[in-house]
Amino acid sequence: MGEAPTTTASAARGGSRGFDIFGFTVHVVRGRWFSLFASFLIMAGAGATYLFGVYSKDIKSSLGYDQTTLNLLGFFKDLGANVGVLSGLIAEVTPTWFVLLVGSAMNFTGYLMIWLAVTGKIGKPKVWQMCLYICSGIIPRTLPIPELWSPPSGTSRRAGA
Repeated sequence: MGEAPTTTASAARGGSRGFDIFGFTVHVVRGRWFSLFASFLIMAGAGATYLFGVYSKDIKSSLGYDQTTLNLLGFFKDLGANVGVLSGLIAEVTPTWFVLLVGSAMNFTGYLMIWLAVTGKIGKPKVWQMCLYICSGIIPRTLPIPELWSPPSGTSRRAGA
């Protein structure tokens, strides 16, 4: 008798008496440490830069590349790993969540296309396409860096100074 009526919105979020999962999710995503956590996840996913020697043999054998072509792919891998200016420009004009979203999408798309090419799920791409795939898959490695340099929201830039 003393219960408050449950609306459909509060019922969808976990009910009026239970745990509010929607509110908790919003709180976590908007929290000050979520960008740091997301940055670490992107850097963990972008760690394939260091494994190029392992999967380059598969690229070479499945796509019929010679060592010169593989060296060109390695150059574009290194080029993508050192394009930090792009990440700084994106981080300067967009919110953190957008920077992390762009980084995740680029990393996933680049490595997905490489995987599809190596496994034969798509036709053999041209060399310039593979260079674009590997470069775009590696670039997100530099995207979280500006997020790690800036302090989380709610803290002072001069804290501890």
